[in-house]
Amino acid sequence: METNESPSCSISTFSLEHAMNCLAQGIRIIDVDYVVGFVNSAFEALSGIKRRDAEGKRCWEVFPSPLCNTPECRMARIRQGEKAIQTEVEGLKKTGEKTSFIVSTFPLYSPEKKLMGMIESFIDITEARNLKARAEEVENRYKAIVELTGELGEGVFVTQDVENKEGLIVFASRQCTNITGYSNTELRSMLFFDLLAPEHRQNSKKRHRQKLNGEPLPGLYEVSVIRKDGRKIPAELTSALTLYNNKPANVVYLREITQRKEMEARVISERNMARNYLEVANVLIIAIDREHKVSLINRKGCKLLGYPPEKIIGLKWCDNFLPFRYRETITTLFDGLFRGDTKHYEYFENPVLTSTGEERVVAWHNAIVLDKDNNISGVLCSGNDITELRQAETELYEYHHHLEEIIKERTTQLEEQVLQRSKAEERLIKTLEEESKLRQNLEKQIQRNAEFMRMIAHEMKTPLTSLLASSDLLVENYMTEAAGKLVKQVNKGALDLEKRVNDLFDLARGEIGMLQLSRKEINPVKILAGTYEYFKALSENQGITLTANWPEALPVIFGDHRRVTQVLNNILDNALKYTEPGGTIILTAKVTEDVLLIQVEDSGCGIPDNRLLDIFKPYYRVSTNLKVKSGMGMGLALSQIFVELHGGRIWAESKEGSGSQISFTLPLTKEGDFYEISDR
Repeated sequence: METNESPSCSISTFSLEHAMNCLAQGIRIIDVDYVVGFVNSAFEALSGIKRRDAEGKRCWEVFPSPLCNTPECRMARIRQGEKAIQTEVEGLKKTGEKTSFIVSTFPLYSPEKKLMGMIESFIDITEARNLKARAEEVENRYKAIVELTGELGEGVFVTQDVENKEGLIVFASRQCTNITGYSNTELRSMLFFDLLAPEHRQNSKKRHRQKLNGEPLPGLYEVSVIRKDGRKIPAELTSALTLYNNKPANVVYLREITQRKEMEARVISERNMARNYLEVANVLIIAIDREHKVSLINRKGCKLLGYPPEKIIGLKWCDNFLPFRYRETITTLFDGLFRGDTKHYEYFENPVLTSTGEERVVAWHNAIVLDKDNNISGVLCSGNDITELRQAETELYEYHHHLEEIIKERTTQLEEQVLQRSKAEERLIKTLEEESKLRQNLEKQIQRNAEFMRMIAHEMKTPLTSLLASSDLLVENYMTEAAGKLVKQVNKGALDLEKRVNDLFDLARGEIGMLQLSRKEINPVKILAGTYEYFKALSENQGITLTANWPEALPVIFGDHRRVTQVLNNILDNALKYTEPGGTIILTAKVTEDVLLIQVEDSGCGIPDNRLLDIFKPYYRVSTNLKVKSGMGMGLALSQIFVELHGGRIWAESKEGSGSQISFTLPLTKEGDFYEISDR
């Protein structure tokens, strides 16, 4: 069956572009970002603007009208939900010829009902418009200005040349006050150019004159506005020619763009950061274009290859920087990738050739670069030098076989060692059993020693009790003065012996962990004051000055009153023994952090540095030329046991020949409970 249709053309293959070019009215399609995406042949003829000069630009840059960047902008109205708009607009062709159009505007939606932009139809009504242009021009211009005065984003000025005043502001919208800081009255007495920064005034005057002469100008340009408070702000300016009071005037639309400038600065900063990242990145980064030439390389890449960037950029990558045996393979791979015939490999390895002729193995991570039409325009590659890693892997692989032989040999040795260890474990078990028996025997021996010490103390205390009772009775009933002295010496000796026996027994129990405290709330002031009064009399008899210092109130201590008193007595008694007549002893107490710190400082003979720890050992006494009173050297050893049982610590500080200081701490119990100091 014959048809009249051409085999190379049918209605099904007739493109939308061809259809648009068949229309008599001009067609312009704009997306939601005001970017022109398409114009047909009729639009080119009506506007005098070529398609290549229109597509990709903002609509007001292509064919501006007084409604651009105003609330009456057709795109703004479409975005607000209007379905169809018909307006009359004027435009200037590139020849300067003024043309009038009826513009019908309709929204464009995606299949998902999302607004994609708008399509405009332009019909030339220049002849009809010229018939009534004079009558309607002033009315339309005034209407546009009045409607623009309420806009939040832009300020609208009308400027005229009046009485030799070029660019006098004859009208200013409310937004102009917000932008400039001047009142409307102040603005109407100023020249528009005086609002601009000095560097922009001359160019703005030139544009003003060109606009009044009817010369076509670019739609937008940027200026800096000086506000009344002196602050400089960036602004975007466009203007249109009009009549005001039957005289030529320039309508200026001014928008503050501070926020946009800040965003642009951030974008520039981020771009610079990206460039800096390329330079400081510890990987080789290169970009290869469709001609296989290097278009970008970072500092790490130049260092690896051994060339400066100018010796690399512009050269073909495969021909200059790959070993000969790899060039054909990689070139073919890139060709297929750019044609879309080859799969994109995000990772592969190959050697590169350095300036010294050395081959370095690089592990590449690749990403394709697409142009605006989603075609592959290049490849961005980042690489790590893994030469040493691959060499190590080869050596490791070779060494693996050697290790297997060693492992076999060692396995035999280990089996022998396991057998030996098994036997050693059996011996160890027997040793542990014997050690357990020894430990049990030791515990029994310690228990027997403790029982023996208790028995010794009991056996010694029984006659001591009788001796003390008898001596007490004799002290009260001696007949002669000589007998009284003798009886008192006997009584004192018995008391001293009882103290030694008690200390010896306490030391023995402390060493085996059987010493216990009788804890209760302690008044530290009472202990300090009582001890101070007792030793003050003793020190005065020996010609030694004893002083004391502690706060007016001290917190409660939970401990053994008798043992704390015993510690303080032992330390003061020790200080008296090693201090010569005329010396001093200072007793201090204070709260520091969560403990009560008590210190006894003397001006005695001091302790050698290497013996500071020995003084807390049982039966140890410091060697000195002084005639020290009797004692077994148990006082400080017992004091250490008592302090540590309370959870505190005791230590000595001294310099031989310059006196000593014994300090100990006791933990505090309750916050807020204090005892006041007593008289001393």
